[in-house]
Amino acid sequence: LLPLNPRGVEDARARTIMTVYCYLDDVKDEDGGALYFARARPGAVRVRVRKGLAAIFYSALEDGTLDRTAAHGDAPLRSGAEAWVLALRVYDRPRPLARRVILPAVLW
Repeated sequence: LLPLNPRGVEDARARTIMTVYCYLDDVKDEDGGALYFARARPGAVRVRVRKGLAAIFYSALEDGTLDRTAAHGDAPLRSGAEAWVLALRVYDRPRPLARRVILPAVLW
C-alpha cells in the first residue's frame, strides 16, 4: 500500500484503509445522523445511529487503490439532537508528526 506520485517517489501522506464508527448513544430516525453509503453495491446503504453499534468499512481495495464505493456521508442532525460517535481510522503507514501532534494542538 505504498502509492507513488507521478515522479515515482513515495507519497508521504498516510491514507485511511479502514474506518470504525462506534455509536455511543441512540438517535431517533427522524432526528437524522445516519451514515450513508450512496455508491455501495448493489444499492445505497443507510446505517442508523444505535447505541453500541459499530460500523466497520474499508476505504481501500486489496491492491491498495481507493474503493470509491466506500464514499460516505452523515445525514444532518435536527436542531437540538446530539450524536456521540467514536471514530477510529486505520492508516496504511504511520502519520507524520505534524499531522498527529502539531496540527491537532494548533486547532484546539
